[in-house]
Amino acid sequence: MPTRPLPRSTDLCSALPAPALELCPEGVVREGKSRGEFAPSKKSARTGLDVRHGGREQGDETLAQEFEFYVGIDLATEKHQACLVNREGKVVAELAFEHSGSGLIDFIRFLEKTTGVPGARVGVALETPRGPVIECVLERGYAVFSLYPMPLDRFRDRHTVAGAKDDRRDAFVLADSLRTDLARFRPLQQESAALIRLRELSRLEDDLTQDHNRLINQLREQLHRYFPQLLQLSSAAEDAWVWDLLEMAPNPEAARKLTRSRIGQL
Repeated sequence: MPTRPLPRSTDLCSALPAPALELCPEGVVREGKSRGEFAPSKKSARTGLDVRHGGREQGDETLAQEFEFYVGIDLATEKHQACLVNREGKVVAELAFEHSGSGLIDFIRFLEKTTGVPGARVGVALETPRGPVIECVLERGYAVFSLYPMPLDRFRDRHTVAGAKDDRRDAFVLADSLRTDLARFRPLQQESAALIRLRELSRLEDDLTQDHNRLINQLREQLHRYFPQLLQLSSAAEDAWVWDLLEMAPNPEAARKLTRSRIGQL
């Protein structure tokens, strides 16, 4: 399956400082442009530098950023796994916290106590661009980034070839990959409550539409098996009056007993 193209963000959240730590291994400076066209240059309101790809300056200058710690969070249904590494890639601490209000509070306190630095100097990496964990961390001023699963699989191969799921390993891979390959991650920013509500309503509408179409297809398949005469009136079985007729006459035997006046009530 082909790798989905990574989106390019044109600006960092205004609450975060522009990155400033060398990202290339062994101090090597990346020269020239990567494949594809860069977005038009834009000045950062905070730093005055040209920003592209989430606020990182393009050109021959050394790419740098100011994070002192990197956190990877492997999300799960009931309990999430976090891994904290320093600039050298050494694991400083790990934490498993529950998917609850108290669990998020424990995680934030863990970050504050363990790092001892402002949130803007801590980079946090996850696989998803939204959710309560991300919203909570963004509200505390941490720099949050997301990464699609396909690139994460390649980063995971650097550390192990085992295919079994390992929450601790995946959290470490996220943190370490953010440290070494920040340019591959998408920076996230805090959104307004109205925007979050609009997005969730739109997503709910899409889900309901898919459920509706799936149920219609199931109904049509059942009618095709035992009541094909009804499909002569509505081939897709998607008309509301067909559903009312089906309630009045759920099978061919009941349909034969219907009178014209009864049908005319539909």
